[in-house]
Amino acid sequence: MTVSSTLSRQTFACNGTTTVFTLPFRVLAATEVVGYLIAVADNSATQLSNGIDFTVSGVGAANAVVTTTATYSVAYQLKFVRSTQRLQLTDYRDNDPFPAEAHEEALDRLTHISQEQDGLTGRALLFPEPEAGQELPSASSRAGKSLAFDENGRPVVLELSEIDGVIGTAFSSERFTATAGQTLFTLTSGSYTPGTDAFRLFMDGRRLTVGVDYAETSPTSFTLTAPAAAGDELVADLGKSVTSGVLATAVSHTPPGGTAGSLSDYLNREVWIENYGADPTGVVSASTAIAAAIAQIGAGGGTVRAGRGTFALGSQVTVPPYVNIVGAGLEATEFKSTAAAGRVLFERGSSDGRGGLSGGFTINGNGIGEQLLKSEIMVERTFVDINVIRSATDNIVLEGAQNCGFYNVHSQQAERDNLVLNAGAGNNNFFGGEFNQGGRYNIAFLATVTAPTLGDAGAFAEPTNNRFFGAIIERLGWDGTTADPDNGTALVYHGAGKFNSFHDCSFSLPGLDSTTKSMIVVEKAGTNPSLVVTLTDCFYAGTASRTTAIEARANTSVVLCGRQNFETHAAALSIADTAIVSGAFVPTLGSVTSYFVNQGGGTQPQQNLIQTEFRQRFQVANPAGFVSYGARADGDTFNSTEIRPGGVRLGTGSAAADRDIAPVTRHSIDGVEIDGTSDPANFVLKVGAIDILIVNAAPTQAAPNGSIALRTNGGGGTTFYVRESGAWVGK
Repeated sequence: MTVSSTLSRQTFACNGTTTVFTLPFRVLAATEVVGYLIAVADNSATQLSNGIDFTVSGVGAANAVVTTTATYSVAYQLKFVRSTQRLQLTDYRDNDPFPAEAHEEALDRLTHISQEQDGLTGRALLFPEPEAGQELPSASSRAGKSLAFDENGRPVVLELSEIDGVIGTAFSSERFTATAGQTLFTLTSGSYTPGTDAFRLFMDGRRLTVGVDYAETSPTSFTLTAPAAAGDELVADLGKSVTSGVLATAVSHTPPGGTAGSLSDYLNREVWIENYGADPTGVVSASTAIAAAIAQIGAGGGTVRAGRGTFALGSQVTVPPYVNIVGAGLEATEFKSTAAAGRVLFERGSSDGRGGLSGGFTINGNGIGEQLLKSEIMVERTFVDINVIRSATDNIVLEGAQNCGFYNVHSQQAERDNLVLNAGAGNNNFFGGEFNQGGRYNIAFLATVTAPTLGDAGAFAEPTNNRFFGAIIERLGWDGTTADPDNGTALVYHGAGKFNSFHDCSFSLPGLDSTTKSMIVVEKAGTNPSLVVTLTDCFYAGTASRTTAIEARANTSVVLCGRQNFETHAAALSIADTAIVSGAFVPTLGSVTSYFVNQGGGTQPQQNLIQTEFRQRFQVANPAGFVSYGARADGDTFNSTEIRPGGVRLGTGSAAADRDIAPVTRHSIDGVEIDGTSDPANFVLKVGAIDILIVNAAPTQAAPNGSIALRTNGGGGTTFYVRESGAWVGK
């Protein structure tokens, strides 16, 4: 069969009822038809699935027929394109008759492929005859730049800042779908000047020739020489003269699947601070240039980028909602304070500024800047690969950050605190990162400011449910020049908040010479022990005889989970009146003088709870044993506890009553020493519903019937008692 049509694609207008469409070209296989559903409003296209969304019949006939599974409204068009397989399927055998049909089909296939190639090259940039083609610059040299042509017409690339004053023509496009016999088309998106090469016309991907295929009828219309067929697709490019700079506002741009807008708006979603005068040598403050770049982006949001170099911050850089700051890497891009206010502030604006990713830079306070990376209310922002160092006060201050992620974010050598989570900070996650050499604290949980609010929605009143995973928290005492750990206060100070946690983190405080310190201090005013800090699978390395790993002060609660590794301490745990330590964990001790220290000294009985569950046990192997001391040590409870040789010493005062070792699963008690011999009830072991007492005088206290007491007074013999009918009976 002959190939009598030059068409290889066709567009149809939908009407809500038609499902059968006859194509003005032949196909050699049903799979060679590709279909698209096009939205008329914005020209966005969705590819249809051959065999599911439509079927093809009439294979090999002059006109293939497409039948769609669904109907489509007038808001859509259907476009079908032939895509012939690039195969040679004809095989000639020696001495066989000449296969005319097969030979003709092979020629048809080649013709189809040639026509489809015309459609592709018709949409490409071509050099006119008799010029030879030119190679583009390499991808690495043209990345992030604009294509231009030199005085010899060869392609070159230019920085955007180099194209001011270029004179040329900027084009925007308008699309048409022809009706049967249509010749006159009217422009609605703009106008052109006839006869100035400012108008280009394409039909089905092929550029038409003015004066041959069409006439430039008027500034707002054109006329085809031959009537169009129904569904013919035309694209008209309209040119505007550019006499100063690149007239990006004159260019219409439609991103894939998006809506049309000016190219200027599209390009302004990402800007570089160097193009706004930022000095990468750090001599001149870049704050004004960064502010100009941020202003260029506007309320629509986008990314402000900084290349390699050091950029001085002589004043605060305020980052509004939906704007992100991205550098070339935390070792490549540095923002360096030259004034106390030289910081980066992520502000709340008139909304909460959800989402966005910033990172790839270092903020160096230079011993001058204060609160270098600070947030007001921000929600669901992400920060990656950031290093904040050497603030004259605090490095990172989060006063209203909620649901944010911090990945590989480091904070070091702040003269006060490396990281402050203040009122309003909640549900934030920190993955990795190093918090090192804080002058006072490396991480501080505080409530020293009023929680920020946004309309009727307020932030948390205190830091809540912030989580650290795999962080390194070490060393203290940065004074602006050197770090002396004796000058710092604690690695972590939890002075406010609840449900904050550390998982698989490492705490290290070596080098104390003249002071004793607690590495983690948990503190809360009031009488309700509602402050909960959870530590899971953590490692604590301190200074021999000088550090306590965890100090739980009055009215606080600490939960320990998994394996806790305590290495080189005076004590692993220090627990005050009314503090609670609980959890399911196994401690590992190395060079620890005392595992547990009860600070005591209160005027009310102790209410400490040392509790492990799921059959985990305190394992105390070092000779100093399990130690609790203080003026009062009443009411301490040890659940599921294994005490190894070295013993237990409870109380050093005169009132050492009511020490309960609860019978959970197993108790191995070796070498128990109990002070306070004036109290006749020296030791009570509760087993189920009865008590077992070891006393040094006749028992007098109340106990359940069936309880037993063993009285021993050294050389005076031993008496055995049983509690019967509410009285002790010697046996």
